[in-house]
Amino acid sequence: ETASETVDEAARDMAHRAGMSLVTTFAKACGSMLLGILEVRLTDHRWRGRYAAISLTAELLLAVAGTRDMVGQLNFLEAEAAKLQETLVVSSDEESDDDGDDGDDDGDGGSLGSSMTVSDAYDASVATEAALAKMDPALMRRLLSSVYVSRFDPQPQCASAGMTAWKAIVSNTPRTLRDILPVAVRYIATLLQDEGGICEALGVRALTDMQAKLGERVIPTILPMLQGGAGLVVICDRAPQAALASNHGLLLRALKHGLSVDSSSNTSTALDILVRRVGKHVLDDILNSMGNDTRGLLAVLEARPSVTLPRMLPRLIDLQEHRVLDLEMLVKVVASSGTAFARFASEVMRTLVLAGADEEQVLDEDLVRQLLLALDSDMPLEEATGAIIAGIEGEIAPRYPVRSSACRLFRLLVEGRGEATTTDIAEYIEAALRALVMTVCKTDPTLRASAEAALTALLDVIPAEAQPACLPALHDSLCDLQGDLSPTILKPLVSVAVKGVLSGIVTGAKVLELLVAHCDAASFKPLCVSVLGPLIRVSGDRASSVNLRTTTLAALGAATVRGGAGVRAFVSQIQSTLVRAIGDVARDVRRAGVDALAVVLAAGTVVPVKYGPLILSLGT
Repeated sequence: ETASETVDEAARDMAHRAGMSLVTTFAKACGSMLLGILEVRLTDHRWRGRYAAISLTAELLLAVAGTRDMVGQLNFLEAEAAKLQETLVVSSDEESDDDGDDGDDDGDGGSLGSSMTVSDAYDASVATEAALAKMDPALMRRLLSSVYVSRFDPQPQCASAGMTAWKAIVSNTPRTLRDILPVAVRYIATLLQDEGGICEALGVRALTDMQAKLGERVIPTILPMLQGGAGLVVICDRAPQAALASNHGLLLRALKHGLSVDSSSNTSTALDILVRRVGKHVLDDILNSMGNDTRGLLAVLEARPSVTLPRMLPRLIDLQEHRVLDLEMLVKVVASSGTAFARFASEVMRTLVLAGADEEQVLDEDLVRQLLLALDSDMPLEEATGAIIAGIEGEIAPRYPVRSSACRLFRLLVEGRGEATTTDIAEYIEAALRALVMTVCKTDPTLRASAEAALTALLDVIPAEAQPACLPALHDSLCDLQGDLSPTILKPLVSVAVKGVLSGIVTGAKVLELLVAHCDAASFKPLCVSVLGPLIRVSGDRASSVNLRTTTLAALGAATVRGGAGVRAFVSQIQSTLVRAIGDVARDVRRAGVDALAVVLAAGTVVPVKYGPLILSLGT
């Protein structure tokens, strides 16, 4: 303890000498006790403690065994003990037989002749057992294993001490390793369980060296003891392919256990190496042995996603019959596969769209949302979004339930990603707007409701400053639209168009005019104030461009007619705005003013026109 903790060199040297004195003095009498104490200190986290324990262990082993060939001495004593014990048993049986004779022989028949007497055999057995008790073979083999491993200590001083100690107590390394192999392998397996610590580093180096010295015999001994981790990496990377093939079953069991419980990436690395060296068929064997072990399956996927994913997907989703078999597991697989999912994203989304339209299948919306959120922001998400938009447009199947299912998927995608949607699928925003706007006027109520919910969710997550950029897509889709928009979807679309008008964007006024054309008076009535106010302001602003003013005047005329009696409060402002436009210096503005006024007057029975003030204004 002093040699481990003190920083004083003189004190450490004195403590080390005291330890040597204790070892020399009490080696014969208390060898087992001292060996047990030193065994604990050989894995001390302080390198000075390990250094002192290595030196003292070597000295103690030499003192107890009295020879460098300790393995030979141990084997000899164990063999002698077994032989003497057998002799003792046989001699006792023969003596019992002689005692049972009727006494007719001359007395020589009961003797052992040249063999050992029972008393001699017993005394020899006791002596041998006493010698073995002083050496404690099991403990000494553990210590020999510890000294062997200490040669690979990352601290140079400890590694040097371990090398010196090993040479001092071992005369034949291969023979010693073969004798202590089960004990040493068990000790190394224990060290390997210390993930990321000094013990794991020791275990990895020792296993590498032992495998190099003893070859294939190490593998079947250590594999049943490994719990995954760095040891499997060493085995899979360094063992000959023939050895890996001959121990295939043991290796699969170790990998399966490691993938299920190993929190580090070592076992996944080992599997990756094994697949590279042996072949992809290993993945099939592993997956078949995993069963429903979720953690293990995901670990296999993380190791080789591009190879494992095609083997796992058929268990979770039937792409041919369009059935989802295990949605919860599919979510986890998508989250773990990264960009490898890209080549399957389109087909999986297609299957989800069709499955959502199947009344026999009920997909949990929360799980679907998690799946869409788990998609990588790179290629998989783009492929999936493209497939969903194709479903909205009817390319997967023209049936309304299928298109409605695609709308629901898109809504879940947008809701899950929130404002990040505009950056994650920026290339698909315009396409999604066109597809949804063209769908919101369909006659099927379920499809219409699904499309409106998806379009509303999309417009809600687009930042206000980015909404004007959506106007061209809205304009193109509204030009081809047939039917009226419902009040539910009209309000957010009008909001986007008004922001465009106030930002000086001509397309905003065009979209606003188209929106007015695709709604009835009842739907437009709640929006009169929010529409007419900006139009009056911009069309009467001489600082605005001629093109913007002419477009807003046309929209103002259309909005006034659609508002009907609801525009009564704005009639004076509208008339004065149109009259000023008629007197504007710009010819295009005058013409647009005349056209707008003509539209309003043509609807005089609907719009409460104030003809008196209008005539006076025109006269002046």
